[in-house]
Amino acid sequence: MKKTLMLVFMGLASLMGLASCSFDTPAPTIKPPCTHSYEETIVEATCTTDGYTIYKCKKCGEEKYGNSVQKLGHKVAKLLGKAKTCTTDGLTEGSYCERCGEILVKQEVIPASHEWIYNTEGDSTPATCTTPGVANGMFCRVCREKTEGAVVIPALGHDYKHTKITNSYGGSYTLHKCSRCDDTLADTVVLDYHKNYDYVQFTENPIYEEHRATYKALYETLYEGCMSFFDSTENYVADKTKDYALVYNGNQISVRVTSYEFNDGDISSDEAYAITNSFLGNNPQFYFLSSSMIISTSQTLLGKKHTISVTLAEEYFNYSQRQEAMENIKKMEHEVYDLYLADTTIKEKQKALLIHDYIIEKIDYAWENKSEQIASKEHYAHSIMGVADQNPLTGGVCECYAKTYLYLCKFLGVNTIMVSGIGNGGPHGWNYTNIDGKWYGVDVTWDDQESGKITKFFLASKSVMAEDHTPGNSSPYVNISMDSFQVELPELSTEADY
Repeated sequence: MKKTLMLVFMGLASLMGLASCSFDTPAPTIKPPCTHSYEETIVEATCTTDGYTIYKCKKCGEEKYGNSVQKLGHKVAKLLGKAKTCTTDGLTEGSYCERCGEILVKQEVIPASHEWIYNTEGDSTPATCTTPGVANGMFCRVCREKTEGAVVIPALGHDYKHTKITNSYGGSYTLHKCSRCDDTLADTVVLDYHKNYDYVQFTENPIYEEHRATYKALYETLYEGCMSFFDSTENYVADKTKDYALVYNGNQISVRVTSYEFNDGDISSDEAYAITNSFLGNNPQFYFLSSSMIISTSQTLLGKKHTISVTLAEEYFNYSQRQEAMENIKKMEHEVYDLYLADTTIKEKQKALLIHDYIIEKIDYAWENKSEQIASKEHYAHSIMGVADQNPLTGGVCECYAKTYLYLCKFLGVNTIMVSGIGNGGPHGWNYTNIDGKWYGVDVTWDDQESGKITKFFLASKSVMAEDHTPGNSSPYVNISMDSFQVELPELSTEADY
């Protein structure tokens, strides 16, 4: 019986084995790769976070990221402050982001308060030049409220003594100093073109002998005309019916400040352009001039007559705009003069450094498009107003840096000239400064680095400047253009002085 069961069992096992071997095992399923179909989602950059694009496959859900965009940074706008009064609170200045609305600098309340002048009972506080005195009580200098019985002693006012200051480098002004409190005030500097380096070259250098008289006459006419323009109170308009209008290129209109006429054979038009361009660079006090020079030609019985004109920048068509500019120039001068007054014993080198550092502290380089390295074309960026306008959001290009340095050096009596030419492959302007009888290179623009102030190009040697500064051609007869002409320059020292 056991044998029979064993045989049956073995038979069944054999059948099961046969059944098992009679079918193949199925191959594993291999999923084909996804032919992705991506859907783009753009995440915009914000002030504080980068932007990017999400690519998500609509079939399989795979995500990829690309097209990274740098965060925008805040677009800072000022929240104006408000002065406190004796009875109302004020506010400090603040700022916010115009783009996202975040408050960047919170405004703080300035509590209202009187500005009391007071004394102990029985004594009196004497008046000063600017502050009233008081006896027997308290007196508010702002709202003039006083306690019962108080006696106000009027402010004395300044007792200015006037001294005319003239230096040997073309700067003069009147210094007003109070005999009581030592307060000082300087009138706006007057620059004398007879001291201008380029004018002296036209007067004395033999290479300009052939047309010396015409060069000087052109220079003098431009200078006297621009000086007279300071007295103008007119509001100008670009209207071709006006006697000051200049129409050129068919329909473009400029306002003439002053002009000079010359005949064929006196000088060429290119020479006139070059001398006028030199005039513009070395007379930074004429902030209102545009960079445009217009030359016109007419036929007379005696031949052709040419007229070269300098024109008014449209930013200063209105008298009120010119008034504001002059006030800002005075403020700039007073700031520099106050720095100088801190130590009137400083020598020319320290004066030059004071001016160099003042300009760098005041402004940054002005860009139209920084990422593409395109400099600003705004008028202020090419004149002393880029510094003088007291606006930290404006700034200047090399012309502004060099002209302002020249202007303030003449103000403090440091012998300095402006130089134009090629710097690092492009048009550039810088300065030469004379210290103790030796000339040195100064490039305030290139010393104003994003990382901070440097002094590599302050009183630099000939070899340092020659690496990447090439002055324009000094001959008015060879390959001349309004941008490349530069009067013959002094030789730079072979050693730096800083």
